[in-house]
Amino acid sequence: MLCTQVSAKQNLKANIQPSSVDLALPLYEVGLVYGMGIVPDYPGSDQSRLRYIVVPTFFYRGTTFRRDREEGTRARFFRDKNLSFDLSFSGSFPTNAEDNRAREGMDDLDWLGEIGPRLLWTHKFGRYVWRIGLPIRGVVSTDFKITKFVGLNFNPSVSLRINHCFKENYRCFFGLDATWISGGVSDYFYSVEAKDVTANRAAYNASSGYLGTGFFTGIAMRFDRTFSAFTGISYNLFHRSKNVDSPLFKAKNAGAVFVGFSWYFYQSEENGSL
Repeated sequence: MLCTQVSAKQNLKANIQPSSVDLALPLYEVGLVYGMGIVPDYPGSDQSRLRYIVVPTFFYRGTTFRRDREEGTRARFFRDKNLSFDLSFSGSFPTNAEDNRAREGMDDLDWLGEIGPRLLWTHKFGRYVWRIGLPIRGVVSTDFKITKFVGLNFNPSVSLRINHCFKENYRCFFGLDATWISGGVSDYFYSVEAKDVTANRAAYNASSGYLGTGFFTGIAMRFDRTFSAFTGISYNLFHRSKNVDSPLFKAKNAGAVFVGFSWYFYQSEENGSL
């Protein structure tokens, strides 16, 4: 929820690989990923804009550290048939305050990164894969000059992946999550200090608590060993958010649309682990 801009796109890209035996997959793959979407400036913003990114990407299927199409990036410390404990990651785009009516004259919102432990339950039956995730992540902000710890968020989720939903190399994905944020994250998005008060923006002291609930659906298509595409939509509800009375909280619901492509141009000869 907090990092909708990137994490929803990761959910899609992480579900491209068709059913196969993990041992038959290479230890690592290197490539490029391009993604774009129309997303809100921040949770609760009434303004959205087109975002895009082109970055190098990779898959690594090690015993502990892994980045794959099944579950994205994490450091896996424990795993049995259905339950695993790992370290997961996420992030979101920055927002220029001058481009947002509600935040005009305030500090910009920097890039956000998240990292933290996650308990993950997975159940597979046939071509259906259910997952329940319980991640707690630390949130940091950075403008690539200064990096600051912002706070914590708790983002439980449940998702369903359907393999071969249309054709053999297609996967459909449906998800539901909720987010609670600490006081530091609440302040970052929704507090208004005395220096930022205007005739249309009153002072506000944000509190920790519930942020909102999000729904997500998408489809991922793998055309061959190296090229994949993904698209999806998300919709977030903030009606009962703890800080809905903030003058920076302008929208009680918001949607986003994503599309992207990935091209993996190099694969190792060595196979990865389960």
